[in-house]
Amino acid sequence: MAAVIYCESCDAQQPNDWKSGDLCHQCGGTVREEVRCAWCAQNTPKGKFCKHCGNEVQSDRNFGPARILKSLGVDQLALTQKLSELEDSKREQYRNQFNQHYAFIELARQDLQRLENHVVIKGQEKFTALENELLPEIPFDQAYLDRCKAYAKLDAAQNEMDFLSRRKSFTSEVNKALAKIAYVRQVPFSTALDKSTASQYIRNGLTQEASLFKQESLLFFSHINSFLSVLDWQTIKDTAEVLKPEGKDFISYCIELANPLLKINYIRPYAALAVAHLLQQLEAKRHPEFERFKLVAEEALSHDDNTLRLAAAILFEQADRVLTVTHQDSPVSAIAIAWLIDHAPDKLPKIVRNNKLSAHQLDVLEEEIQKHPLVLPEALKAPFEQLAQFALNNLLEAEGFRASANHNASGKAFYYRIITFAGQFGVITQEQLDKLVQNGHSSGYFDAAEAILSYVSANNLDLQKVNALWFDRPKEFEIYETGFAFLEKALAMVQNGNYPSEQSLSKILMFLKLHFSKISISDSVNRTLMLNFFNEIAFAQHPVSYTFAKFLIRELFDLTNYPTTDWLLFVTCTSGYLKGQYYVENSKEPRDFALTDTFIEDFFDGSWEKFAASYKQVMTFRCKMDANYEYNDIIEPWIEPVKEEVAQTLMEKPAITHSLLEGHKEAILFGLPGILQIETHDNKFPFIEALGNKEKWDTGDVILYAHRPNVLHYNQSEKCLNNFHEWLTRNNFRNYYSPIFAKYGRDFFNFSVKSEQVPFGMIKTWLQMAAVRNKNEQIAAFFNDRFGCLVPYSASSPMVSVLKDGESFALTGAYVITHLFKDFEEVIAYAQHNFPYGLNHKTNAFLLHALQDLGTEIQEHLTNQEQITSLVNSLFLMAKNTENNEHSREFWLSAVLNVLLQIAPVVEDRNFIIERVWQMADLHFTLTEKVYDFVKAQVSNMLQHNPVYGIKFLYAYLEDYYFRKYSAPWVADVMKENIEDIAKGFSQDSTLMAEKINHLIAFSNKEPYDSDQKRIQKEFEKHVIAILDHMPKEDISDDIWLDLQYKIHLDEINFFFKTDLERWMEANGISLELEEAETFVVASEDSVSMPGSSMEIPDDIDYDPEEIYMDMMEISTFMGSFTVNTEQMEKLINHIPYYKKDKSNNPMLLSVLSMKQTEIRTFLAEDMGTAINLYQKLFEVLIDPLCAPDGPFSTYGLLAALQMQQLLDGSIFAMQYISSVETMLNTGAYSAAHTQMLQNLLDQLKAAS
Repeated sequence: MAAVIYCESCDAQQPNDWKSGDLCHQCGGTVREEVRCAWCAQNTPKGKFCKHCGNEVQSDRNFGPARILKSLGVDQLALTQKLSELEDSKREQYRNQFNQHYAFIELARQDLQRLENHVVIKGQEKFTALENELLPEIPFDQAYLDRCKAYAKLDAAQNEMDFLSRRKSFTSEVNKALAKIAYVRQVPFSTALDKSTASQYIRNGLTQEASLFKQESLLFFSHINSFLSVLDWQTIKDTAEVLKPEGKDFISYCIELANPLLKINYIRPYAALAVAHLLQQLEAKRHPEFERFKLVAEEALSHDDNTLRLAAAILFEQADRVLTVTHQDSPVSAIAIAWLIDHAPDKLPKIVRNNKLSAHQLDVLEEEIQKHPLVLPEALKAPFEQLAQFALNNLLEAEGFRASANHNASGKAFYYRIITFAGQFGVITQEQLDKLVQNGHSSGYFDAAEAILSYVSANNLDLQKVNALWFDRPKEFEIYETGFAFLEKALAMVQNGNYPSEQSLSKILMFLKLHFSKISISDSVNRTLMLNFFNEIAFAQHPVSYTFAKFLIRELFDLTNYPTTDWLLFVTCTSGYLKGQYYVENSKEPRDFALTDTFIEDFFDGSWEKFAASYKQVMTFRCKMDANYEYNDIIEPWIEPVKEEVAQTLMEKPAITHSLLEGHKEAILFGLPGILQIETHDNKFPFIEALGNKEKWDTGDVILYAHRPNVLHYNQSEKCLNNFHEWLTRNNFRNYYSPIFAKYGRDFFNFSVKSEQVPFGMIKTWLQMAAVRNKNEQIAAFFNDRFGCLVPYSASSPMVSVLKDGESFALTGAYVITHLFKDFEEVIAYAQHNFPYGLNHKTNAFLLHALQDLGTEIQEHLTNQEQITSLVNSLFLMAKNTENNEHSREFWLSAVLNVLLQIAPVVEDRNFIIERVWQMADLHFTLTEKVYDFVKAQVSNMLQHNPVYGIKFLYAYLEDYYFRKYSAPWVADVMKENIEDIAKGFSQDSTLMAEKINHLIAFSNKEPYDSDQKRIQKEFEKHVIAILDHMPKEDISDDIWLDLQYKIHLDEINFFFKTDLERWMEANGISLELEEAETFVVASEDSVSMPGSSMEIPDDIDYDPEEIYMDMMEISTFMGSFTVNTEQMEKLINHIPYYKKDKSNNPMLLSVLSMKQTEIRTFLAEDMGTAINLYQKLFEVLIDPLCAPDGPFSTYGLLAALQMQQLLDGSIFAMQYISSVETMLNTGAYSAAHTQMLQNLLDQLKAAS
């Protein structure tokens, strides 16, 4: 039985596996006092004899001599006696010899004590291991002594990393093993050690059998470095996989190592966190032990050890805990800040202490900024801006500024870095800036000014004091090289929004001007530098933009130095200089590059005359470097935003206008139109106005006017129009045929593109010159081509806008009619003479468009029915004669219809207007619906107000509808929708009813030419039934009933219609029998006796008893319980020809098809096999002569035909049976009655398909 061990310090019982050297699991102290045996060199409990070798334990004073005696070969049993026999001098000699060697163990022990500071587990065990390793070796051999002496001579380590880098020189293997663990726990981690080697250190220390520090290696997983890229976790994962084939569970192995550590209070959170982290990395969070270790590991979140607390906070992703580590200037806090940057950037402002950012914290932030050289992630911008403000707090006091002179590894002072950091986020205020300049100057840190100018934006900040320290360097421009070296630095300054004073910039520009030739020709590097500098100052929101613009304008309008001017023109045009806005001193608002009095004051000494002279001088100048550029590319953008004001100025300064006009005449010869197009706010063109004021135009005026820009919307002066029109029509249109008109004059008539350029006063000329009857086709064609823009693409578009009184004017029909024609009689006369020629003529379309735009107002202009008839006929002829032009038919015939409908309410002859409108329907499909709606409404109105008259009017169109002489589907709609009015009319006039009913029956009995006529017949038949349905029975005369009865019995009504009538009469209690006749015989030779039969029933009718097996009782039961399913349908189909068995004309089973028709149709659509069997069985009944109308089972045949037609309606088998019936009819093997029945069925099937 193992002895129970208790701690001598706290009396806690120790685990069963406790061994000598283990610390107390309760208090962490030494469990019991032990001494080292002088013979075996192992620790043994304090007592008289060693528990390991049995040797008598020697006192500490005799330990050294005893070890020397043993090395000299003294026997174990004689050791104590020999010690007692030694003389004091000899004993002291042996003791000194031992101590000299033991001193090197002490040296190793010191290293071990230093190493212990870098690991978690404290206590005697590792020191015991060190002594166990070295004590047995005393006295040491000479080689080892030499190693120890060499190591002892090394200079003292400067720091811990320097100390650990000597680990290979350590004199103890214990120290070397522990040093590897201590090395990978260094923060920050040494870049001299790659992560693969570091991972191997931990893996070997954890898994190798001889490893002394397995538990310490395991505890590395709780160290912050294990959460970084220092550790290659794949190596650890691979180790776990390698151990599996050997039957070892890596996780269980690690847990076994950790369990004893959990019993030691100070190690407990480290061990738990290590295992929890390991399980998470090995994706083993479902391990049964994970929750236990996780629960214990959470204790680390409040641990005093920052490294452990940070590791736990990262593992459990608790940003607030991470934040507690950031308040220290340590490598661990840098890791914490970096973690917050990646995972909780909103917490970053809380890392500061005393509202100041430390240099250590700034190091981390700068590293993050370097990772994003282009743009900082959005989530970091706001936190970094706050941190930048905290950083500035270090410099806002002179003492703090002076204390910020420490430099980092890159040689940058802390104050320089702070200014750079704050400048990057634009958080410096004017007050702070002044403080920085003041403190920097008083501290003697003048390079702070460079930092300010390089990184602080001039965002509402006055940087003049700072600029003064930097830009005012006249000596820099004494030679070419130093001048451009300074310009390169200056470019960096202005790119950050820091600009020189006007005086400083003028010196720079003068330096560049002196060297233009060299720069533009041979020095491409400095040319690029100069252009970049120009770009920055030209578009800067700063007075430097004005200084540069003055310089540029002065040089551009000075043609004395032609090469420089040409190069500057090219650069200005390609770079977009002198456009947009510029800024002047002492003015917050920018000024536009716009030709205003202010602009003239700023750049031309306040003189419009000076500007005009300069403009006239350069008007014909083109860039030689690129002919695409000219001075108008610069000047026109100045004019465009204020062209009205410029035009007004020119209107007020006729001398300047005249001067520029003369220049334009010359410029036009070079293809440079200049500013001819500008106009005042009241639409007056200075140059066009001058042309308009001339008494007569000559050729030059036409040429000048022709060069106005077509791309502009211009409201021409009507005086110019009059001058041009006078010039064109002068001498009987002689100028129309001149080359000047051909080249320039035609440009005046560019109305074919923009209707707003068409002068309203010339439209009447167009209507006259381009009227259909105009014999001069050439002139008519020209005017139509030019004024064609007055006719939109479609009549549905609104009327266009034209030019009237110098303004855009939207035409209306009313305005056209009242201002282009003397009165409406003239309009009707124009229509009579021109409309019959069709819509292909644009003048006709224009007037039609105006009439349509009048709307119902047109009725007010029509004073008598003669006018109305004339206009309606003209419009109708226009529509009828619009041929060979599909566009006009599709997009303009609707306007004709619209005008007719506008006139319709005032037409007294309703038949006339309805006929004219109705006949429009066949002209184009787009009109059909609207026509039908109109006619339908008109006829419906007739029926409502005068049913008898309405019936006569409606039924007059039955023939047109049936034969489609004029397509009239509205007839069917009216018959259906106004059935009550029709019934009311027939109640009022029974003679009319008898006439129209016979008329409808006559149509029903006609042989249809196609399926449409068949459909219309069905509509007529339904209409008759509907009439009977809606009339009181007492209003229907006896003659009508008698006539219907005779027609039914004499077969003067087709079979299906007759069936419908019979059903209706039976349902309404109307007798089908005539008082004077039982049977009826028709005059035809092919007629048959009804209801009798001329064919006898055969004695023996062949049938299959296995199919037809039910008796009448069974059939009755079957019909009463019939359900639509496969089995019942099969039984029904087999028994359909039941007449073959019972020889009676009683088709009981066929009534099932009628009663369950909806369900059966749905079933047949899904079961094609059953459908085929049913149709075939019905077809067999149909073609059986016994079931013919003149056969003994005629009722079977008639009902089978009815069911066949209804079931096949919409079926995919309809065409198949149409073909089958046609084939049977073509054989000629059937009686006349049978043939008629089959023919009727065929017609019904065709009509439905």
